Amino acid sequence: MMADALLALTAGVVAGLAAVTSLSMSGQTSTDRETGVLFLVTAAIAVFTVSFANHVVLTLWARASVGKRLAGLRLVRVADCAAPRFGQALGHWVRGLFTIVLIPLLALVEGGEPGRWNPKLRVVRRRDLACRSARPYGAGRPCL
Repeated sequence: MMADALLALTAGVVAGLAAVTSLSMSGQTSTDRETGVLFLVTAAIAVFTVSFANHVVLTLWARASVGKRLAGLRLVRVADCAAPRFGQALGHWVRGLFTIVLIPLLALVEGGEPGRWNPKLRVVRRRDLACRSARPYGAGRPCL
């Protein structure tokens, strides 16, 4: 989701700028190269930390990342439409990170359907879950 990427990238830029600003305010002299490396390392750590918190921790707590919440989507287990377990959410996040790099190759090899790479998790609309729970025959049935 675009909102998730913007959140992580913004956090990375802010953290990198904060690190460079604190270095310059401390009075220490540094080369442009050292300053650039400090910015990149701090930004990368912040991007991965915010991305992990958004996609794993927030998904476990609220069944949706910020981007999914804005779009009215949830991440659920196929078996019972419940929230994913920690390992499943972590695997979903790691696959997402690799997808950014490998999506062109995987699209050619696997036929280009990235949403079906994990057969145990699905992204569904929140209102579909509400309709499913309201129907008496919906309980115990697997999600689509």
